[in-house]
Amino acid sequence: NRITHMRVPWTAWRSDFLFAPGDKIHEVSGPNLAGGFRMVATFDEALDGSATGVLAEQGDWNAGWALYLADGELRWVMAGFGGPVEVSAAIPTGSTALTVEGMASPRDLELVLGADGIEMGRGSLGRPVPLAWAPDGAFLTVGYARPFPVTDRYDTTDEAPESFIGLSVTTGAPPPLDLSAEFERAMRHQ
Repeated sequence: NRITHMRVPWTAWRSDFLFAPGDKIHEVSGPNLAGGFRMVATFDEALDGSATGVLAEQGDWNAGWALYLADGELRWVMAGFGGPVEVSAAIPTGSTALTVEGMASPRDLELVLGADGIEMGRGSLGRPVPLAWAPDGAFLTVGYARPFPVTDRYDTTDEAPESFIGLSVTTGAPPPLDLSAEFERAMRHQ
């Protein structure tokens, strides 16, 4: 039944999204990160080193990504075949805008983490971003996590700080479609 619903790529190819805390968006209506992206999380008060919480999450430990704060760091994690991989960087005290830029290639995703226009750190995940996180879609939540996390490194009950205003996401052009590879990725969890 899932195969009959697959039309890859079946997500909307909009490039600009603006989300508020509490939003929950199905993958069909949300950003597709496979062509690269830029995320900006904004806060109406300066962050300190104790800020924790999930800023955004899509999918779960089978296939998904999350942007969260923990131990004074901004962290972006992607899960899938081979387990979760993560890039993190220390957040300077007083930051009000945190950014993640993802440069996607057919075999890798390189991330650059920043705060208030200054690069804090970068890293490579060593795997590509899929065109879809789940054959029937995965929900994107903003400001909170669902009970099935992308990684066990954050607490699913830990919501974003009260000063979290929202998340903007700008995506790049969609990559060329390799239908065989996408079908294999979707079916490996069956």
